[in-house]
Amino acid sequence: MRSLIKAPERIFLKNTNLEEITKWIVSKDLYDQSGIPIRLVNTFSLGLAALDLNYFRLLSGDGINLPDGKPPVIFNNLFRRKKLKSEQIRGIDLLNSVLTQSKSAGIGHFFLGSTDKVLDKMAANIFVEFGLTNVIFHQPGFIERTSAPSPELIEKIRNSGSHIVWVGLGTPNQDFFAKRLSDELPILVIAIGAAFDYLSKNKKVANPILIKIGLEWFFRLLSEPKRLVKRYLLISPLWLALLITRKIKWDSM
Repeated sequence: MRSLIKAPERIFLKNTNLEEITKWIVSKDLYDQSGIPIRLVNTFSLGLAALDLNYFRLLSGDGINLPDGKPPVIFNNLFRRKKLKSEQIRGIDLLNSVLTQSKSAGIGHFFLGSTDKVLDKMAANIFVEFGLTNVIFHQPGFIERTSAPSPELIEKIRNSGSHIVWVGLGTPNQDFFAKRLSDELPILVIAIGAAFDYLSKNKKVANPILIKIGLEWFFRLLSEPKRLVKRYLLISPLWLALLITRKIKWDSM
């Protein structure tokens, strides 16, 4: 924590909304550019960054951080002097929004992570709900935070004709892997986590009212207490250390 406070870097969160970021993604020239990692950053991500200098530096480095967490958005809107208000960008909302516009835009997708069962359900739902067929799924097995994309995986993505790679490997591993993948391929790589489970209907989404008032975490905690109690009660509150030390900043698209 001490080394973090002394670090000169800051984590920039994008001051955007779902419509703006979706438009940017689907209209982006995806063929002639360097790879871009996009991360959905919530209080758990920021809490981990407060404990782990390497992860903090990843979030403060190349790429785009979208505010998936409600508390940072609330604090920003309360104390920010500028009139432009921040908006929470939930992973599943971003995924649904981009998929909705993908058919007319001719965008191909590559989904990386989760389990074969979840990916099979996703494939069926994506075809039924969005009418998309230009979609590839790949289950890579367990990926550690130090894992690098294999030459075979890179070649598979390149040959697939996909424009966007969605990575669902869990935080923080997916963020490290997305950055390394974007270093190898000139495409968007979006680390999106639990959205795979929601799109496949493998897990239930919280009531819209709970989401609106910032209590989606409480619904998830009650659904999976053993797995999430440490995340939400011990690690997530540590994001306040970044807020107090002014390590979180906002910028526009």
